[in-house]
Amino acid sequence: MMLLVVRTWAPHLFAVCLLVGAFGACEDDTDDPFDDEDLELDWPSSNPDRYHWDGLTDPFFEVWNWHIYDPAIDEAFTLAMGVANPGSDDPDARGAFTHASGGGLAQPVIDLYSLRDFHASRQIGDVTVGDARGTQSALRGSIGGDEPVEYDLTMTVDTSWDETFGLLTNIPGLPTNWHVNALAARASGTVRIGDREFDLDDAPMIEDHFWGTTFPGLSYRVMASAFDEPETSVVFFGGELALGPLNLPIILLAVRHGETVYELRSQDLDVLGQIESDDSGHYMIQATKGDLRIEIRIINLIEDPAPGLAFDSGGVGFGGWTWHNARLDLDVLRFMEGPGWTTEFEASAEHVFFGLGEPSLYNDF
Repeated sequence: MMLLVVRTWAPHLFAVCLLVGAFGACEDDTDDPFDDEDLELDWPSSNPDRYHWDGLTDPFFEVWNWHIYDPAIDEAFTLAMGVANPGSDDPDARGAFTHASGGGLAQPVIDLYSLRDFHASRQIGDVTVGDARGTQSALRGSIGGDEPVEYDLTMTVDTSWDETFGLLTNIPGLPTNWHVNALAARASGTVRIGDREFDLDDAPMIEDHFWGTTFPGLSYRVMASAFDEPETSVVFFGGELALGPLNLPIILLAVRHGETVYELRSQDLDVLGQIESDDSGHYMIQATKGDLRIEIRIINLIEDPAPGLAFDSGGVGFGGWTWHNARLDLDVLRFMEGPGWTTEFEASAEHVFFGLGEPSLYNDF
């Protein structure tokens, strides 16, 4: 059994250490010398979904992910694009990539590009790699391989998680950062996987975004949008972040249900949580904040997992494992005098993305 417990002291230590590192890495808020867009904004902008590389740091990674559930094929898949080590002197270590997994693909597919084929805005969420482009409202491109993938989608974001990192949101210089631009969104258009073509009509979608110089070797990541309860979605990221000699626990969790968004973060300074796995390969996530408790159980990891994307100073590669057809059982509870913990609502989701990062040659993401 694996167990990660976030105790009350950990958020304080996490916040203090990262803030110290962040202030040491902060730069003056001046116009971005790398930006060729005609926008009347200072750099860096306040949009966390923008490109974050400071032009100097190496190693560095940044990846944007779109997780989509397609009712037509009853499958979930992930489309991604990003950049690895743009400041490296090693041509084999630096470059950009597009990536697809799930959706019935036998194995994930990836296309590698030179930095000349990469552009991302430092003001808004807008990234281009080769012929692929992703913004907040559209996603299109193609990826080669034995089963080539082509996609042309428009997207509508219903709910974002603007302050994914809580007190640390949008602070430059953090070793790892995560932003959920679309906690609940809808995608319409076409996707072709091999010789199969599918039409999407308001398919549930989540978009998340990672960047930084360090990523946990032991990490867990959940994206769920295909619930039996309408207007429900869940995102979770947890693990241990190595900061010098310290391994700092992280729990970041958001649950959207109708008009309500429940948020629990290590940085909130009053969150207790734990992640456990049992002999059957099921995972239990529990997080408590005051009178709110959220319990998540990940089951049905019966299919062979696919390798996940991974990053280190040598470039982009594969490490850890991902599933796209896990099952998630969700319970949101409130503590009440007398009966104690009482279920506020419960829901289940199929076709859940579950990523398990493991210590390896690469730091997994």
